[in-house]
Parts: sequence; structure tokens; C-alpha cells
Amino acid sequence: MTRDRLIEECLAGQISLTLRSTFRTHWKTLLHHKTLHARLRVGEVWGEGEAYTLTPDEDLAKIRSHPIAGRTIGDLLATLQEIPAAAARSAIDLALHDLMGKLSGRPVHELLGLPRASRESCVSVGIDEPGAMLEAARRWIDLRYPILKIKVTTSTDLGLIKEIRRLGGERLRIWVDANQAFEPDQLLRAATPLREAGVEILEQPMPVGRMAEYRSLRSAIGIPVILDEEILGREDVDAAIRCGGIDGVNVKLAKLGGIGASLRAIETARAHGLSILLGCYFESSLGISASTHLQALAERIDLDAPLLIEDDPYQGLHYEGAALAPPAGPGLGVERRAAPSRAVPEGDR
Repeated sequence: MTRDRLIEECLAGQISLTLRSTFRTHWKTLLHHKTLHARLRVGEVWGEGEAYTLTPDEDLAKIRSHPIAGRTIGDLLATLQEIPAAAARSAIDLALHDLMGKLSGRPVHELLGLPRASRESCVSVGIDEPGAMLEAARRWIDLRYPILKIKVTTSTDLGLIKEIRRLGGERLRIWVDANQAFEPDQLLRAATPLREAGVEILEQPMPVGRMAEYRSLRSAIGIPVILDEEILGREDVDAAIRCGGIDGVNVKLAKLGGIGASLRAIETARAHGLSILLGCYFESSLGISASTHLQALAERIDLDAPLLIEDDPYQGLHYEGAALAPPAGPGLGVERRAAPSRAVPEGDR
């Protein structure tokens, strides 16, 4: 049995990534960052995982301090919660799934009993001056990308969304992500121009901790509400179900703690009629490939990070326009490029 195999070695380090241009949301601005990188070995076979985090050095230390080598795959999967950081758990979880897939010769979605599903990803437009945001939207529209996610904040002129609609026409699908920007009164004012622009979903409009207020606001908002920053595990999905007024949840492997934890949250959400948006942070194709193996469970995907970073150190994840399917190879299905750059440093435990 694959789960009975003993992990002989664990290496943990970081991947340094640079975006093609500075990206801004309501609460952060990003150009250069580091993700967590984990490698696990059984015999001659290595499994790899990656996870975005705001605290890469602290989370790397948590991986290195956790006993991993000398344990079975099954034991480690069952005790991942002992690692006290979701991103650290996710990096190890992805490496374990990659390893199991490679040892068995099967892609991860097959291990999970899921079909290989293709979905069209949105591409994101970060906060900037209105002219720059409009030009960014125009570039993606000219490349025939069918779904744009527009980041907004309290100072964003929401007439911009109508201009983007004019550029893209009725076929363009527009999602808006406020990243916790609005107070209730601001949200209700913003909802009118967003509805008029035909916005399909509105993501995390209010700050974390205001979940109970959506029930009374939802009919006035008039746009499906998707929670993101609020959802860190299955218990938060349960809370969203109890509160009401929520239409869906954004599931990101790195914030929930990996594939296993994400599957549990998805199962709960789907059982109660919530839609699933598979989201991502700025990770390489290594991290993003893991999410593609769950696409059969999602109505929407936001897996555009490899389109927005320079010098992706991994290959095997292929976009056909905006369409994305899980790689066909064993495990996660991606591999390091032939000449690994400084983007993939290693660190011994």
C-alpha cells in the first residue's frame, strides 16, 4: 500500500517569485515574494509541494521542526494538523499527494476518485489608476479571455466596471473582489453600479468578522456573495451556512491547509448548496497544479497565477487560452524546468 511507504527524506526551502508587474489589492501590494517548498522522498521518487504564505521564514521553520522523515505517508497525512500553520501543512500535503501519485503512476485527481475536468479561469486586474486598469482589462479582452476579476477598494470609481463591460460586451463575465474593503453602507452604494454592469459575483465585500450581516443585506446587494478571507476551514463553511446570505466560498489550498482539508470544506459547502470558487495566491505551476485536480468539484476557478509571474520554475501546466485542465502525468503532473533557476532553492531540514 502506498500509504504504508516510509518517508526517507524531507527537504524544505522557499521559491522566490517575481510578478510581471506590481499587483495591488485593498490590503496589500506585491511584486516579489517567497513561497514554501517541500520535497519528500521514498526510494528514488520525490514528491513536491508549494504554498503561499505571508510569513515564509516562520512557516519554513515550522516545517523543519516537525518530525517527517521516518514516518509513513498515511501517518503523516493523518496528523498534519500537528503542524501549526496552514501554509506549512499545505506544502507538505501537496508533496504527499504528489508522492502518492508518482508511486502509484496515477494523477492526483484519480487518487481522489475525481474525473479530469477542464474549466475556464478568470484573470485578475489589480487596483491601479483607472486608465491603467482599463488598459489591463483591454489587453486580456483582446486576447479573448472570457472572465475578468476586477479588484476594487473604497476609492475605486465603479464606473470603471461599466467601461470594462463596454469593452468586453455582454459575453464578458465580470467578477469583482473587494478583499474586505466595504462597510455595510458602502457595500450597498457600490452594489448598484455593479449590478448595472452585470457583475456575476462579488467576493468578500466586507471585513472578516461581519459574516452575520450578509443575511440582512443580501437581497439589497442583488449579486451572489462569495466569501474568501473568511473561509479558513470547514468550520468557517459551517458558520457561513448558519449565518445565511452567502452564495459560495473561495477555497484556496494554502489557506485551508492542503488538499485533504480543502476537500472537507468543499464537501460541506456543496452539501448545503454553496458554490465553489477554486482560488489561488501567487504561486508557481507547482502549487497551482494541485488545485486543478479538484476542478471537477468547482463551478468557478481563479487559477491565473502562472499567467502573472515571471520565469515559472515548473512546467507541465498548460493553458489553452483561459481553459485549464489537470496535467495528465502522475502526481501533480508538473516538473522542474531543465535548468532550474535561483527560484528553487533547497534547504536541508
